[in-house]
Amino acid sequence: DEGFHVLALGYYLWKPLSAQTVQIPLDYAERAVTFLKSGQVVPIKRIGMTGLSLGAAYTLLCASYLPEISCVVAVSGFDFVVEGCKHFFIRQNKSYFSFHGEDVPYEPAEALSRLGKTLLAWKRDSRYGSRAMNRFYYNECFPNRSDASRIKVERIKGDVLMLAPAYDDPWPSDLAYPRIMRILEEKKFPYRHECVIYERASHLL
Repeated sequence: DEGFHVLALGYYLWKPLSAQTVQIPLDYAERAVTFLKSGQVVPIKRIGMTGLSLGAAYTLLCASYLPEISCVVAVSGFDFVVEGCKHFFIRQNKSYFSFHGEDVPYEPAEALSRLGKTLLAWKRDSRYGSRAMNRFYYNECFPNRSDASRIKVERIKGDVLMLAPAYDDPWPSDLAYPRIMRILEEKKFPYRHECVIYERASHLL
């Protein structure tokens, strides 16, 4: 009734897609964009994309690769890509994401090669509670990450809205999104961009 047509897109977990976070293709979003632009269902004027958690990182990444996406709402996402892994801790020496069969640039997960020491460091770090292992992983295990693995949000050709809780246990979006905002300001991003932090929200907002 409001003039929006919605397509829900599964990008992994659902058969026949991969059950693992390894080389999740951006191609699915590219195909969806092609389908929407074709006007097979209804004429589409603009394409926006939204996602939550890993879906938010996927959304930002897709929009940085696909200029037809001109509006982004990313909820509790992240700002750089790491190595893909099976069952969340078995290294694969491949990226979390891929595009046209090629790895999206990523940070190697060296911390998973010494998993025992990594878990011990997490348990001894008083800044991280029992549910914040993933927060520890992203904050502490990639201290010298390169700019190559950063999601190039400045390439997005449209408006960007980012929503996050003030403290995000599973994924430190509350730290990632201000970093993104600084990049957009430094790059003089020409589209509307805003980050809203909810003080009393959780990862799922």
